[in-house]
Amino acid sequence: MNSDQRNASLKDLIRRARQAQQSRDLRDALSFLDQAGALVHSAPEPSTELSDAECAIAADKSVVLQMLRDSRGADRELQRAEDAARRLLEADASDGRRLALATILANRAALHARERMQRIGHACATEVLALIDGSADGRANLLRVSALQAIGTLHFEAGERANAKLRLREAIDLGSELATESAPGMLPQVVDASARLVQLLRADGAAEDALPLAERTLRLATAAYEAGAPAARDLVLSAQVQLAGALVDSGRFADAEDEIWKAIEIAPGPATWIAGADLYCALLRRDEPALEAGNLPRHEVAESLGEIVSQVPDEGSNAELRRLLRARYAVMVDRRADLGKQALTAKVSISGELLQLFTRVMAALQSDLQWLQATEAGDEGAESSAVDGGREPK
Repeated sequence: MNSDQRNASLKDLIRRARQAQQSRDLRDALSFLDQAGALVHSAPEPSTELSDAECAIAADKSVVLQMLRDSRGADRELQRAEDAARRLLEADASDGRRLALATILANRAALHARERMQRIGHACATEVLALIDGSADGRANLLRVSALQAIGTLHFEAGERANAKLRLREAIDLGSELATESAPGMLPQVVDASARLVQLLRADGAAEDALPLAERTLRLATAAYEAGAPAARDLVLSAQVQLAGALVDSGRFADAEDEIWKAIEIAPGPATWIAGADLYCALLRRDEPALEAGNLPRHEVAESLGEIVSQVPDEGSNAELRRLLRARYAVMVDRRADLGKQALTAKVSISGELLQLFTRVMAALQSDLQWLQATEAGDEGAESSAVDGGREPK
């Protein structure tokens, strides 16, 4: 096979791999990419074309492995792509080659930010900013947003609040500008960065800043959803939950309830049921005057929590979730600490992706119990704030 034939075969295999990826035939995509990689390594002599192909193969393989939730494998492929891009940059220090390397590093930084791997993530994102400094290419600003978002996320995960706010705000401002002017594909990144900043502002008690940002985030997420952006529905759901939390912080409880039910209507399932239960259990810790002021009296909060429990099917893994949510209802509405403790000590047969959600629900139930015990021990009027004759959900 001569070089022209090899290059043609490589292009065809990469094209077929991308088609398979788009149709979610991920194993086929990996097979095509492995064949392409074998062709590269069988070449008698290196060349620029082969290095370009090696870079593309590794980068595409990383995307597929991330879709298969193999983060370590994805990072190994990005490292291969990075090595190939560095060799190409050494031979040709053009702006295009710098941007190609920066793109790979930005993807690697994003992966490490999601996996909370600080050192390499920071190094990759910082190098991206250095590589694109002074570039007049329009892609440079897109990479700048990615790098700032990654750095902000890493600071966020490390608890470095001031640095996280600064970088996330920079990513949001630049990303919003690009998304509205020329790059609607930036919306998912802007929404993700905004959601993290909203969390930070809420934690700091800055409701007056968190609420407008949460409202803006939902508008952007909705725009991304309407534009057909990948995973945009999840962005909308996340934004609605964040907005509900910011509305609670601002005392607008009925409006918060509206956002939660919109999320449940869009995607009824464990994530939204749990978010709804979290909202109502948090509200049940408020006193009656506060709930009345927020246009959501205690009996309505209790009824809505019961409605969420009743929506959860009593079968399969959902049966376990229903049991835990019923326990939260029993603790927060009926003041039955014994039922809460019983639920926590029962065996849970959950694994895989749902395990993290169930762990979160059990932690929330433990928090409910601690709150109830503290309230009963220190507040003589605690019983008066419970729902009289609290009904058990169906």
